[in-house]
Amino acid sequence: MGKPEGRLGHPGGRLGHPRGRLGHPGGRLGHPGGRLGHPGGRLEHPGGRLGHPGGRLLIVGLDGAGWKYISSLIEEGHMPFLSRVLRDGCSAPLLSTIPPISPAAWVSFSTGLTPGEHGVFSFYRRPDYAKSYQRRPIPSGYWSDLSVWRRLAEQDEAVVLLNVPMAYPPLDLPGGVCVSGLGSPGDDPRCLTSPQWVGEELVRAVPGYIVDVSTIQGTFRRRKLVETAEKMVETRLHAALWLMQRVPWKVFFVVFTAPDRLEHELWKFHDPGHPGYCDPGFEQFRDVVPRLYRSLDSALAQLAGRLEPHDTVLGLSDHGFGPLVKEFYVNRWLEQQGWLHFLPGWRDPRLVAEGAAGQISAPGVFVDSVDWSKTRAYSMGHLGEIYLNLSGREPEGIVQAGNDAESVLGELETALFGLTDPEDGKPLCDWVKRGSELFSGERSGESPDLLFSMREYRVKGYMTGRALEFQDTTRPLLCPVLPAGRSGEHREEGLAFSLGMDQEKFVSGPMRIWELGQRVAGWAGIEYTGAVTDADGKKRGHVRDEKEYTSEEEKIIRERLRRLGYLE
Repeated sequence: MGKPEGRLGHPGGRLGHPRGRLGHPGGRLGHPGGRLGHPGGRLEHPGGRLGHPGGRLLIVGLDGAGWKYISSLIEEGHMPFLSRVLRDGCSAPLLSTIPPISPAAWVSFSTGLTPGEHGVFSFYRRPDYAKSYQRRPIPSGYWSDLSVWRRLAEQDEAVVLLNVPMAYPPLDLPGGVCVSGLGSPGDDPRCLTSPQWVGEELVRAVPGYIVDVSTIQGTFRRRKLVETAEKMVETRLHAALWLMQRVPWKVFFVVFTAPDRLEHELWKFHDPGHPGYCDPGFEQFRDVVPRLYRSLDSALAQLAGRLEPHDTVLGLSDHGFGPLVKEFYVNRWLEQQGWLHFLPGWRDPRLVAEGAAGQISAPGVFVDSVDWSKTRAYSMGHLGEIYLNLSGREPEGIVQAGNDAESVLGELETALFGLTDPEDGKPLCDWVKRGSELFSGERSGESPDLLFSMREYRVKGYMTGRALEFQDTTRPLLCPVLPAGRSGEHREEGLAFSLGMDQEKFVSGPMRIWELGQRVAGWAGIEYTGAVTDADGKKRGHVRDEKEYTSEEEKIIRERLRRLGYLE
């Protein structure tokens, strides 16, 4: 995988003391005020504390935390808890999915399976029964039966999931708790929690609990975004501390999404190498992302301080981050090359403007405007995903499987590799790969047919969800990001670290995110075949009810994802 720069630890992963333990040498590393408990006391399991002989496992997700950037913050002395991990624990780069996108990555960790096995490649999929090109949000029922969390619950172990992405509807975990996160239709914990009584108590214990923040490009107020993101970290920490005391647990998994939200929008202000480093707002926002990570380091210390000596904390990110400097409009390029065709008159100014303003469903703008009878390839996604309009798979597919499909894929590959940046004359694409090369498994057929990366994701190739790529066609196919738009994008290299009794069982060197999920499963005594179908023929992870999302919930989710810049 190559030796990354600015590593947290030794190339082999582990650093420092042979058996580092949680807790300050003088006692617990806890909140100065002691335990944060429910006024009514702790709700214990009738049989006493559940747990592995080696103790419990606290998992903390840091959405978007990159290995190299966190390394630099540690070296500058900003993160004392993670500095301690360097000394006493285990740490290593953690590689995301391809492309590095949150839904695929978090589900890969939760299941210990690859995207080709669990079938989550994006926030959306087109169900088998669909008669339209329209994608639908993926409910938790599509993958949760494959998860480590479900298997633990089946073994009568208590699991708590707090703000875990793609976990809506909230997972029903006997003896456990689930509070849904990214992908949920709303902010009221009472509607996002199983069992429901936990949500009722959570809103009283942590007033103002925030599920996620809006980062809609070009219209959000950056100062408000920062204030809300920082408040989100605060309420997430308080909720976690409260739940750790309120219910018994064997595994506690909490995800902090604030890093991703701020790095997307404000990356350039702390990166001297970004062309927009000195854009208006530099003085005001240059310390925002470093300050956020300092608060997260403090949160990690407080969470770890609630653990016993026989427990372990495992930290991970779903992907890293880096600068975004240019955008490449994939569907406009496909149209110009003759692979994508639109219906006559589709560029009605009102239609495009409404799509850009989010007043109508953006995927609907695209899907309803394409002439599918002539289209051979199209893009849905935001990190370089292309699909063939395949006969027998797409509702109006015209590309025949076999030689015809191979021919179209070959043409696309050649054309993508031939793209250059006029600024330096060098090729744009680092790699172009077919879905069949990257993915295998029972659900690999749902992957994009072709994927590509441009300048290590410094250039974002995507279909803009709000029709922006067609709103101003005077902008070239390849153009700098707008000053008010995003300046940061995902990278493949995230991080993993562990500290405590079983630290060596989780992190020993670089690995893929699903491999870390497999280590969690192994720690819990769970064995996986990597298949949707069990040995006894039972199907796991299939949507039990196609109406798990109401039409109103779908509308809300699409709007939330649009405001996060993720809408396809």
